[in-house]
Amino acid sequence: MRGLPFFDYREYDPAIGRFITPDPIGLAGGDVDIYGYCLDAPINFVDRTGLAGKSEESNNKKSKHRVTNKDKKKEEDYSDKIIKNIPGVKRATEIANEELKKRGKGNHNNEGDAMRHAEWSRRMTDELGSARAWAFGVAHEIEGVLKKGQPWGEAMMDLKNNSEGRAASTEKRPVDRSKLQKKPKEGIEVNPYNDI
Repeated sequence: MRGLPFFDYREYDPAIGRFITPDPIGLAGGDVDIYGYCLDAPINFVDRTGLAGKSEESNNKKSKHRVTNKDKKKEEDYSDKIIKNIPGVKRATEIANEELKKRGKGNHNNEGDAMRHAEWSRRMTDELGSARAWAFGVAHEIEGVLKKGQPWGEAMMDLKNNSEGRAASTEKRPVDRSKLQKKPKEGIEVNPYNDI
């Protein structure tokens, strides 16, 4: 060993981001790179010995030998603490949950979904101001795209409906249902801030 992390049968060099010892199974595991690991998907698969040629995790059973990144966990915990301390985030979450109870069940990519987003933004703007309503709405959609696999067009639709909610609050009027987008657009026609 050369002072590098050692994973059962192989040494890993974090500076170059790869194993420096070849996979004991060679090319028989299905990977064309003998320095790869689990077809370059180590987050999703575990093969401690390099001899399985497939993941040890079958039938949704998690391996107790999974390699974890404790620093990443600390970062997530730290960012969660920061987010929880942003002024207004608790109230924004409460409003979101209230609107979800009113218009959540059975409403996805339809008028109920559009109204839920618009009313959430209208109420946040009333109570927290337009800037926070905008920021929390955008953050919510970014989280949906990055963490939950929400389609881009759907996120842009939600942002457009959030925009109508903020406008309704600013203009001291109810949400105008005719200005809501009720189904996602596709391709280059996606723009949440105008109808181009």
